[in-house]
Amino acid sequence: MPAGGKNLGVHVGRHREKQLVVFALAEGLAQRLVDAHPVALDRAQQLEAAGILKRAANNLGANSLNTITYSAAGNGWGPGQPYTAGKALPKQNYRVTRSIDYVNAAISDDVTRSRAEPRGGTGVPLTGEQNLIEAVGNNVSWNVVAKTVQPGNRFVTDRVPQIWLNPQGIIKAAQRNSATLTFVTEGKKSLGVVSFTEPGRFKAKAYINDAFEVERIEATVPNPVLGDIQVVEKFSEYREFGNAKFPTRIEETQAGQTTLQLVVTDVQPNGKVAIEVPAAATNFKESVASQKLADGVWLLAGGSHNSLAVEMKDHAVVIEGPLYDARSKAVID
Repeated sequence: MPAGGKNLGVHVGRHREKQLVVFALAEGLAQRLVDAHPVALDRAQQLEAAGILKRAANNLGANSLNTITYSAAGNGWGPGQPYTAGKALPKQNYRVTRSIDYVNAAISDDVTRSRAEPRGGTGVPLTGEQNLIEAVGNNVSWNVVAKTVQPGNRFVTDRVPQIWLNPQGIIKAAQRNSATLTFVTEGKKSLGVVSFTEPGRFKAKAYINDAFEVERIEATVPNPVLGDIQVVEKFSEYREFGNAKFPTRIEETQAGQTTLQLVVTDVQPNGKVAIEVPAAATNFKESVASQKLADGVWLLAGGSHNSLAVEMKDHAVVIEGPLYDARSKAVID
């Protein structure tokens, strides 16, 4: 038994029915373990987050995984872009090849999308397909559209969490962040809930079943416009791909609205992933161009979104500080 009296797992015999490392998620499961072996309950009560994460990592191949690339297709919905406020988000036909470099904390999505309905925003053309790359690395974010780099550091807060909000990524993040363990019962199913905070990025709960698969991630992620929002990732129908197990169905919601429903068609663990930050993104700085519209009224442009400054007797009012903190600071300064 490890120092401190904590046992990370119990493994009795080599047969599946005696692999008693199952983590006693609820009394019913614990009782089944007791029936299989008399010491199971004592051992199960000693299990902690580290033990569950270790078994999940072994099951999913997370420990040996430095990179992963997967291809998927389905539908996406544009966050914050409904045709009518408060109604359903605009639906898209969506294909993506996502490449993740866990070692260097980088991610790149090669996306092809088209409208599944004519109304709503998102910048998707009314007809035809749009291809773009959405990436982040070294805490710098950018898009590539028609081979042109478009710096977009406002996306850093959204994209960095996506490196870790997947089955292998969440295990890696939890293991380095002193995760804690609780238990919940959903219907007749018991789940271990591993909770932790990735400093400055997000808070997360990973729901792990008794097959040591990550079924769901619930994360609180900062959003520069909305404040903290909840992002939920659901995973099902796991399959083996080389030395890794990965879900073939992924569903995502943001702030309670569905944003992705994907079927995974291909997974490449530990393939070559080289995400290089382009110079145009690294060297990008917010610029503000001012234009006088009337006495005491100024247009503050220079980016994708504009602001207004209005001079008062003893102060000034800035109308619209858009996108993210760095843009707002540049406008105010």
